[in-house]
Amino acid sequence: MTQAVLANRYQLKAHYETREMPVYELVVAHGGLKLTDKVLERRNQGESFFSPGDWYNNYGTMEDLANKLAGPTGGVVIDKTGLGTKAFFYELKWASDSKGGAGGDPSIFKALEEQLGLKLVRGTDPVEFLVIDHIETPTPEYFKPALTGSSL
Repeated sequence: MTQAVLANRYQLKAHYETREMPVYELVVAHGGLKLTDKVLERRNQGESFFSPGDWYNNYGTMEDLANKLAGPTGGVVIDKTGLGTKAFFYELKWASDSKGGAGGDPSIFKALEEQLGLKLVRGTDPVEFLVIDHIETPTPEYFKPALTGSSL
């Protein structure tokens, strides 16, 4: 439905394309996984917190975690853990400036390894992109008020 609206209002024409590009691959670290898949062990069950530098009571698959990690790492993160669709509970605390050291918190990279037993390694993988072929400014008729003749 959104695509139809964009195509109608903006004359949007787009397609998906796959390109090889640098990414981070999320893998199990040498020391092994430090996660639990037991939902009952969650503290404050039903409560979850997600903010820069502090994630707790989060529960999800490795693909979910990889998607969340795109923000703090500033890049595309691909799940290469081989853990499939199994969901895990995790808590993660790191220095949100990505350099570490602030307040004693580690960088996101070091925190992943120390706290979760996961590691981000650089790699090159195919990534799907939305490529915009054409877009126009919408015509003025789309900006007219819904109720003509009304005084606002």
